[in-house]
Amino acid sequence: MWWFWNFRFIRNFYKIDHLEPNIPEQLIRRYCGENNILAFNIGKQGPEQKITVLGIDNVLNDEFFMKFAQTALSMSNVQNESTILEHLSHLDFVPKIMDHVSSAKFELLKTSILQGERCSNFKVSTQLLDILLQLSAQKITPIKNYQSEVDTCFAHGDFCPWNLMKSDGKIQVFDWELAGNYPIGYDLFTFIFQTSFLLQPRENINKIILKNKPEIDLYFRAMRINDWNPYLIAFAKLKYSLEVAKKDSDIYLNYNKLISYAEKV
Repeated sequence: MWWFWNFRFIRNFYKIDHLEPNIPEQLIRRYCGENNILAFNIGKQGPEQKITVLGIDNVLNDEFFMKFAQTALSMSNVQNESTILEHLSHLDFVPKIMDHVSSAKFELLKTSILQGERCSNFKVSTQLLDILLQLSAQKITPIKNYQSEVDTCFAHGDFCPWNLMKSDGKIQVFDWELAGNYPIGYDLFTFIFQTSFLLQPRENINKIILKNKPEIDLYFRAMRINDWNPYLIAFAKLKYSLEVAKKDSDIYLNYNKLISYAEKV
């Protein structure tokens, strides 16, 4: 969409003067700027639905990103993301909060935009492992706190390539709505299995593990854990329950297979 942001005459072709009642434009503009350029996405209908906005500040010429939530679940998610980003503001790979408005009827979160290219490399790298280890060391009390039979730590919660960007060789991470305390290794296993199950659903589980075993071993050695199979089981069970609750995908079947596989090892 580079051309959209950089050529005013092209933007004029997409200009819509009145978005109400589908989008509460006037309310959103109260916090985004009355005369700023905004591109809206109303999102997928459902309990997690929220409006997202890409904007350009006409005065400062800065780009920004905004989430506007009105359902109970989406408001909780946006509130959680705001809390997380505030605690992680010292890290250089997360967006910076520009504004956060919380009310009984909506949650609004405005952040900086991470610049770069979407991550297209689905292989676990040492740089990616370093980010996961930094996150695991964070001491945060989040809204989402999943108890487990194994030890837990702070995690992004949806650590997939499509939530990563690369700029000047550095990985940046966005979309922190699901961040919280999860079984150790949750982010690493999410990156490996969620990606594989969605993009290569028929790939053999044993093949997936063998392909990523050196990096899995390296991560858990750094966490001082010798046997990571109990953590794989805990991850698979939690992912299974979360995917079943979504009711919009059959990926839970793959996690059920992963549970069976891990329990037999």
